[in-house]
Amino acid sequence: MPDALRDLEEPTIGDRPIVLLTVAVGAALGAVLIGLAAVELFVDGFGYSDWTVPRIVSNEFLQGVSIYPEHYLFMGTILLIPTAYLAALAIGIARARPWAWILGFVAGGLVGLYGVLALVIPGSLAANADRWHLAESVPWIALGAFTLWYFNRRAVRRDLGMGDPVLG
Repeated sequence: MPDALRDLEEPTIGDRPIVLLTVAVGAALGAVLIGLAAVELFVDGFGYSDWTVPRIVSNEFLQGVSIYPEHYLFMGTILLIPTAYLAALAIGIARARPWAWILGFVAGGLVGLYGVLALVIPGSLAANADRWHLAESVPWIALGAFTLWYFNRRAVRRDLGMGDPVLG
């Protein structure tokens, strides 16, 4: 068995790369969790008895903010975008569609860009916050770079139908 695995470019399960299947499961789980958050926002928005009276929401950073039901519905609708994106990524990988490669590659780029933004956006509301937030940004940049690298591997491209079958 180890000799058979030595010549493989990547370990597989049923001729499918293991990490690619893990990405599909993670995308499906993320789609479900974000979808549940969207449903919770819709339920909270439709739970208002009087849509003309706002609720006052506060925490230790905000004194009091007026929230109307439209805010819940709007944010729930916005959360449907990453839900649909992650569900499409999971389905595309599971069915080995070429467009799943494009979705995965774009997702890696977006995660990396988020890491760059996390580098300069303060992670705390302290007045003396440093200018650069390396600890918050490095994991996102690394994950984005890994995703970009991984989706450009020959085995992944071939599995998703993006590579030339003769050349790999």
